[in-house]
Amino acid sequence: MKKIRYFLIFLPLLSSCAVNISPIKHDRNYALESGKAFVVIGINPDRDLENLKISGPQNLEITSEYLTFGVKYFLLELEIGTYTIDTARRTNKQKSPFLAKILTSKLDNEQILSFTVSSGQINYTGDIGIYSLSIIQLGADILNCTRNANEFVEKSYPEIAKKYAIKYVGNYRSVFTC
Repeated sequence: MKKIRYFLIFLPLLSSCAVNISPIKHDRNYALESGKAFVVIGINPDRDLENLKISGPQNLEITSEYLTFGVKYFLLELEIGTYTIDTARRTNKQKSPFLAKILTSKLDNEQILSFTVSSGQINYTGDIGIYSLSIIQLGADILNCTRNANEFVEKSYPEIAKKYAIKYVGNYRSVFTC
């Protein structure tokens, strides 16, 4: 009985953990699961990062293998709903728990750093720019580079690009476009 009680107490904690992203590898005969949609995320850090956390219907963690300097795009399958880019962590080469806390930055502007995923389209979040504000503090912004994201999808996932149109779904209405 005690084991069941502990399991029920810790079950919500287990389900709220962040899931590492897993980009779609190929698009041949790719079928979306019910309640999910395609999402293109552009990442553009000004330095290598350890992780980037995004909260929403699915809590996501983008790990260091995808967070090296320069622009990268990923096509994911995510649950429909609203997501917010929460925290970014600089690379901790010393693997110190103390440094890990210092090097983690809460990205505060929820209004700009959120996006809503809808069905029936390829949802493009915008290019998430992560940049240094100080020695330890990071900031973020969103740039609408729909043209570049569309070229990425057409080149890497031609079958999906034929079936779905790409749409910018970020909350930030960037004056500049790529």
